[in-house]
This record gives sequence, C-alpha cells and structure tokens, in this order.
Amino acid sequence: MLSKKTGVPFSLPKNPRNLKSAQFLGFAATPLLLSVFFGVAISMVEGLGLILIYGASTWLLTLGLRAEEAYNAAPIARKPKLPLKLLAAVVMGGAVAVTVYFRHGLSLEAALVGLVASGLFITAFGIDPLKDKSVSGPLAEETLRANDVVSQAKTVLHQIQDCIATIGDTETTAGFMAFRNSAERLFDILHEAPERHREMRRHLGVYLDAARDATDRFSVLYMASQDPETKARYLSMLDELKGQFDARARKYLTDERSKLDIELDVLQSQLASDVGKI
Repeated sequence: MLSKKTGVPFSLPKNPRNLKSAQFLGFAATPLLLSVFFGVAISMVEGLGLILIYGASTWLLTLGLRAEEAYNAAPIARKPKLPLKLLAAVVMGGAVAVTVYFRHGLSLEAALVGLVASGLFITAFGIDPLKDKSVSGPLAEETLRANDVVSQAKTVLHQIQDCIATIGDTETTAGFMAFRNSAERLFDILHEAPERHREMRRHLGVYLDAARDATDRFSVLYMASQDPETKARYLSMLDELKGQFDARARKYLTDERSKLDIELDVLQSQLASDVGKI
C-alpha cells in the first residue's frame, strides 16, 4: 500500500551524515531500562516515561538530520518547517533534567544539567538550516515554489514506482517508466521556467496524486485477480496521463519558439535600420 503525503520527511535519504551517531543515543536510556527491571532509584512508570522521552528525542534528531541532508543535497531548498534538531535538543535536555530530579530531587542542579545536555547536543549535531536556499533575483520566490512542486511530484512518483514494483509485471513497469519520462520532462521545464509552476501544479499535483491512488487500488486488485482487463484499463490511464504531460511539454516548446521568433524579428529589424543609417 502507498503512504500518503505527510509533513514529516519519511521519504528522505536513509543514511544522512551523523545518522548512525544519532542512533547511538538510544543507548543513553539503557541505565533507565535496568532501573525499570531492578527497581533502582525510580519506579517502573517513571523509568518507562523517561525511556519514551529519550526515544522521542532520538526520533526527532533522526528526522532533523534527514531533512538537513536533503536540504544540503538540493541546489534549491526551503528551510525545514519545524526545527527538528533544536526540538530534539530541548527534549533531550528535559529528559536529562527529569532523570537527575528523580534521582537526587535537586531542581536547580537538574535544570543546569539539562541545559548542559542540550548545549552538548547542539554542539554535536548542530542546528537546523535557518533560511531558504535559492537563487537571487526577481524569480527567487517562483523558483522556490517550482522546486516545491517538483519535490512533491518526485515523492509521488517514487511511491507509484514502489507500488508497481510489488506487482512484478513487466508490461506495467514499462508503461509506468514511459509515463515517468514524460513527467520528468515537465520537471526540466520547471527548472528552466519556474514562473510556470502555477499551470504545472494541476498536472504534477492533482493528476499525480490521483494516479498514485489509482495505482494503490490497481495493485491490490490485480495481485488478487490477475485480470487482464484491469491491467489494460490501468495502462490506458497511464497512457492518457502521459499524453497530457507530452502535450504540456509541446506547448511550452511552441511558446518558447514563438518568443524566439519575435526576438529574432526585432533584432533583424533593428539591424536593418542601423544598416540604413550608415
């Protein structure tokens, strides 16, 4: 089954820098786990609660590192919507402070130790990107929006491809790859002309989302029935979408050719006028 779009970067690269180091933070809760089983210093409820808090910090850090890796890899990117690494540092500091408080009951010392833990956490893993990474100029915002459209569309295409891979049908895979090539031509157009993101949003947003949902249902039905008519209708849908995308790409090329013709006509007229003055 396909996952729907979420605001959390689950589909980002799986092995970003420092991710393995982040996973070792899980060992920080080992003493608490022992305390839960052997009844040392804190109760079972307190220990399990703290383990969950440590786990939440590690989870937030992992997501933050993945988002940062994707940000660094992209030439154009928005800053993360949530400062996940900073949130992870705050949660980790809170977990350490509460642990000290349960052990020693010293609120001031516990708070100081928690602050130190948060500071060390930030020193080790850094902070989240704080600004958008984009080209400068009048089209900067348009470029960011076009990049958002392309990024979301690529995510949906990957989801469709993963679902089709579970079917294991060569003809269906070939049909999808042809459709994907047409979509990627629209990606190239958006990189060249980011101001067109509004007219492309329907094709790369609504249509792709509908194709993902249809693929999800098709995979379940076809794997259960192997019905050739079902496959034929699905491939026909992909072919129709491919035709829509190809038509949009041809329209862009026609528009650009018209603009070029106008510019050449103006230049030739100017040259002819200048020659006449000599």
